Amino acid sequence: MRSKNSRIRTYIEEIILVILIFIDIFGWLGILPPDMEIGDKLIGWALMGYLLYKAPLSKILFGVRNKIVDVGLIISYFLMLFKNLIVLSESLLEYHLHFKNFFIWIVNNGNAIESGAFITGASLLVFISLYATGRIRLKAPSVLNMFFEDGAPKRRFGYMLLRFMKIHLTTIAFFVIVFNLIMEWLTMVEDDLVTIISVVLVMLIIIKYRKKSGWHMPFGKVIFNIADTADGFYSKMIGLLQSGKKAMLTVSGLLVLHLITDVATFIVPSIMWKSGVDYFGGLGTGHNHIWSILLNDISSAGTVFSKVILTYIYSMNVIGIIMLMLAPAVIWYLIYTVREKTIPAWLFSLFFMSAMCFLLAPAFDITVIKESLTERIIGADILTQSVIASMHVDLISIFIASLLVGAMSFLATRYARRMLVAFAGLATAIFFVNYIY
Repeated sequence: MRSKNSRIRTYIEEIILVILIFIDIFGWLGILPPDMEIGDKLIGWALMGYLLYKAPLSKILFGVRNKIVDVGLIISYFLMLFKNLIVLSESLLEYHLHFKNFFIWIVNNGNAIESGAFITGASLLVFISLYATGRIRLKAPSVLNMFFEDGAPKRRFGYMLLRFMKIHLTTIAFFVIVFNLIMEWLTMVEDDLVTIISVVLVMLIIIKYRKKSGWHMPFGKVIFNIADTADGFYSKMIGLLQSGKKAMLTVSGLLVLHLITDVATFIVPSIMWKSGVDYFGGLGTGHNHIWSILLNDISSAGTVFSKVILTYIYSMNVIGIIMLMLAPAVIWYLIYTVREKTIPAWLFSLFFMSAMCFLLAPAFDITVIKESLTERIIGADILTQSVIASMHVDLISIFIASLLVGAMSFLATRYARRMLVAFAGLATAIFFVNYIY
């Protein structure tokens, strides 16, 4: 009987995971009904909260498990991020909704709901910090172990006051630097893409090994591997904070993660004819599909050669901005894994060809989200634009310069290539710093 119940429970879990994965896939493809968008995000919130509870947060911060602290921190953090649901509700109002009156009520009372939730969450965070100050023993490795010695708190007023301040500031810093970024960008934007990538990777592994040895993986295990891939990605990023030696690496990794999520937020929708329902809704105009802008420019181009050059420049722009935004992630990964990689000559050449087109005729304009558009979203905004309107020289000069730079970098000697690698790294670093700040 126990074995039968276990199988039934496993089947139910597999069915739930299949449903969640397909919801993520439909959401990423833009075919999920608008009413279900907020449900999808709430499920993502719940799953992320469960992951943080299982991680757990108290062990990351204090080195020991305390369920009261875990539940309190997760609830307080979610309350302080309630604004995300209000932003999503605002972006859904332009669509036909079955529960439109409910979303209108949320938006109309958004300021009161957001303020009340934030104050409640912040107050709960103070109580959790007070509780942890007097009740929790610190143990290595943990974030707070970097500031205090191991063991129980000392019963002295000055020591306890300093301990409370450090614990409270640490919980606030964790919310601002880690939790806010993961929830606001990953769960609200990137979670669907992580699932898609996981599906592709797991399927490729199955195909590879099945062809090689005739081995096959049970369907249930495939489903759990897909879910574990996304969860493992989040867990590793959070778990790095437990090591004091890797704290700065973790912070820089979160900044790099910011770039990756912006690629999924802005670049992927602009090149895959996919609209960003939950994010673009509050950003205003300037987020047209890049290929529709290309077709409009081609229609006004005179000769066939001009049409070919325009297609080349737009394609190089897409490749260029993706390479520039993902290069810091590659560098961070090489530092994290302590690996040295030789850059292929063709990839090196492609970087300079695309960067030249992006520099002389940018199809993407990186700016700051305007305050007049929304009061609740801050950060970078990547707009799409016509290269004809933005180009600094004529089309033929851009085409020749791009090919020339690509040929020179491909044929460069080993010493010259090292110099170009250093220059490319410097250019990437400048782009990264300018983008972040």
